[in-house]
Amino acid sequence: MQIEKTPVIVLGAKGIALAALEALHADNRLIYCLLDDDTELQGKEIENIAVLGDTEDESFLKLLGEKCEAFIAIENNTHRKKLAQLISKKYKQNLFVLAHPKSQIAQSATIGTGTFLDAGVIVGAQTQIGKHSLIQAGSLIDYQVQIGDFVQIGIGAKIAAGVSIGENAFIGTGATLVAGIKIGKNAQIGAGSVVISNVGEGETFFGNPAKKV
Repeated sequence: MQIEKTPVIVLGAKGIALAALEALHADNRLIYCLLDDDTELQGKEIENIAVLGDTEDESFLKLLGEKCEAFIAIENNTHRKKLAQLISKKYKQNLFVLAHPKSQIAQSATIGTGTFLDAGVIVGAQTQIGKHSLIQAGSLIDYQVQIGDFVQIGIGAKIAAGVSIGENAFIGTGATLVAGIKIGKNAQIGAGSVVISNVGEGETFFGNPAKKV
């Protein structure tokens, strides 16, 4: 017997939200509506789904619980944190993990609430990914990797075994992190970079081999 899935309110209607919509459709999830702070989008449709209000519109968020679930599809971490806190504290809801059906996640891996894994993402054994992270299409995350909360990993990035990535870090498109290194909180790794040494908290590295900039 097929279990009926709860409709989803998506917070965000552009950028990463488009990938999230595709993942939800692929998983046969019913999307109740979109909410976005861009007033030019409100009243329009994205992928045949109506944008009905802003991301803090109580008339829709009050539906969270038995009637709807929410998913935050916004790349700005400050905004994501604000909305995650709002949904948790005011509406007493935990956000679900959204994994595209074409992603591959090892049975021993753990994924925190509110995290999005796009198509083609591979997550290895005993890897731990924190809450509210965005793992974009085609990223490879090897075994025993530790990823903090609110981390963003770009398209096609390769994270080798045993890497540790701190909260709020950004890993650019196509970047490679060699085995065992540590990336500090709030660090940024430029697109296409090959990182062969530890990166400190708040540091930015770019290049091949990557150097502090």
